[in-house]
Amino acid sequence: MKLFSYPSREEAARRQSRAERRIPAPHRPGRAASEAIEREDVGWRPIGASRQDMLPWRTYYVQQRSYQLYRDNPLAKRIVDLEADIVCGKGFEVTSTDEKLDEVLKTHWQHPANEWAKLLKKYVIEKSIWGEALMPVTVNAVNGLVLLGWVDPSNISGVKKCPELSKFDGKVTLKMDKDGKVKSLENVRYSLVTGRLEGDAFFFRRNSPIGATRGIPDLYPLTDWLEGHEKMLFDQMERVGLLNSFIWDVTLAGFNDGEIQEWAKTRRAPEPGTVRAHNESETWKAESPDLGAGDMSESGKQIKRHIVGGTGYPEHWFGATGEVTRTTAAEMGFSAVKTAESRQDDEVSDVMDVAKYVRQEAYLHRQITDMDAPINVMAPTISEDDQVKVAETFHTVVQALALASINGWTDDDTAINILSQVTTKFGIDADMQDIKARLNDVKARDLTAYKNAAERAANME
Repeated sequence: MKLFSYPSREEAARRQSRAERRIPAPHRPGRAASEAIEREDVGWRPIGASRQDMLPWRTYYVQQRSYQLYRDNPLAKRIVDLEADIVCGKGFEVTSTDEKLDEVLKTHWQHPANEWAKLLKKYVIEKSIWGEALMPVTVNAVNGLVLLGWVDPSNISGVKKCPELSKFDGKVTLKMDKDGKVKSLENVRYSLVTGRLEGDAFFFRRNSPIGATRGIPDLYPLTDWLEGHEKMLFDQMERVGLLNSFIWDVTLAGFNDGEIQEWAKTRRAPEPGTVRAHNESETWKAESPDLGAGDMSESGKQIKRHIVGGTGYPEHWFGATGEVTRTTAAEMGFSAVKTAESRQDDEVSDVMDVAKYVRQEAYLHRQITDMDAPINVMAPTISEDDQVKVAETFHTVVQALALASINGWTDDDTAINILSQVTTKFGIDADMQDIKARLNDVKARDLTAYKNAAERAANME
């Protein structure tokens, strides 16, 4: 069996140099180390690998680069942490209406070896940095308690598809250990043979199509831009230092070289706050460099806009408030919420997969009696409704319906239907038939009218 070795950046550069010498210029690959490949490697991939995956050594390089960015680049760290904060909020909660299953889920969730409440946000960050997560499972032989482990994604050497259902991931192979052994873990998935969830570990990946086997870090499309933006800021910082520096240019009218040198021996730059006196033959002028810092500043803003636009979140979430008003900020919030909700759905799906496996093992070990007991994964709401806007909208709709009813432009059934649809948008379940039944109940209507009249009379007193 052929094992892959993952080259360092220096080795990748050397390979690139050798490849360029052998390949004709029109067919040479890109000069970046990340694109370095040997000519004999072109068109070839490891057995079982998908054409939608990067080469194994490149996957390793991309993941390490993403981690370095998260560790060293403030904007990259902010992008990853911000999304994790939004997605996780105050944490998820896994419950069930079945009392026995609910107790099993809480035991799993709160177990010291799992500590979901503490590690959930870290899991989200890890998936964002590496593009994937591998979590081995251990099942207690007595009570079926499921415990989760963690494998550093950089230790994954390859993933094969499930032979029965190729759209699902199958065997995950780890790199050779110090003893020369290669370990493989079966991804937990539904078995067509047993009709149960079977496997050794949960393998979750992000940002990759169904046909691929490896995940892609969130920062991968932004890597070059993030590094370029940071380099530009460093260059601009150095330029500011140069702009703050100046020299004194002294013109000595009628002096020859010897007289100028003699003058320089007895003169020095004036200290701040001192008095300088000279005759009409001397002209002093402070000279500072003109490096066009304004152009660099605008270029930096453009690059940052490009980076932030790629995240799916508005620019003012990353400190750029100069060109953002309250109105534009509100309009930007819709797409940002949808982006965060999409990632939250992915995380909820991962947690649900684990919860289903916990339920299955609890059933097989006779801790619960219902294999199909319901599971509910509750995530924090990302979009917080503006109560003022809700009240204003509801008031406007009610006024419009009342005016339409008075003028005969609509009937009661239509008005009730519109009102129930509006309240549903605010998260309030309104049954149109129930509303109509109560409105048609004369006694109930009279009682409500008497109650309202009594309250008004009491207030007048």
